[in-house]
Amino acid sequence: YYKTVIDGYTFLVLGMQAQKVYEMQMHEEQFAFLEQALREAAGSGKPVFVFSHYPTDDVTDENGVQTDRLTRMLADYSRTHDLFCFVGHTHMPMHSDWSFHTDDGFPEIYLPRLTELGGANGHELLDDTGVGTVVEVYADKVVVRARDFYRSVWKTDSWADDALCAQTYTLQNPQTPS
Repeated sequence: YYKTVIDGYTFLVLGMQAQKVYEMQMHEEQFAFLEQALREAAGSGKPVFVFSHYPTDDVTDENGVQTDRLTRMLADYSRTHDLFCFVGHTHMPMHSDWSFHTDDGFPEIYLPRLTELGGANGHELLDDTGVGTVVEVYADKVVVRARDFYRSVWKTDSWADDALCAQTYTLQNPQTPS
């Protein structure tokens, strides 16, 4: 896990601290790191971007204690500050109706598996391979757009009349130009 600040925007990457693929495990030190990093980021007045392999709206540890604790920390911060959480683990394709959630009071964006090969020879790119997001931060909003980086095209949502797979979030703390 680590923190990076770029142009005043805080990016927090959470780590998996065990070799358990299907279970989130965060040590006490990582929770302390996250708490301190969020406290420091609050002073910037800018949105914070959190990246976690595990989603926060599903129980992803044995009894849900760590998942609930992480979700509460992010939700508490997002009550007064702008926070965006990008997660994976589920490998679900990018679709407007399930990829963008705000169930716990903050946007949680599900990303599919980046690389997956298949087809007859096992070496062909599958439809949702190479998909990531482009995040645009404006003074009053954040726009998250799905992009197929392997094919260099914007991702459309076949379940929504081929509309662009994207979401716009209004900031609760609009930025003042510097």
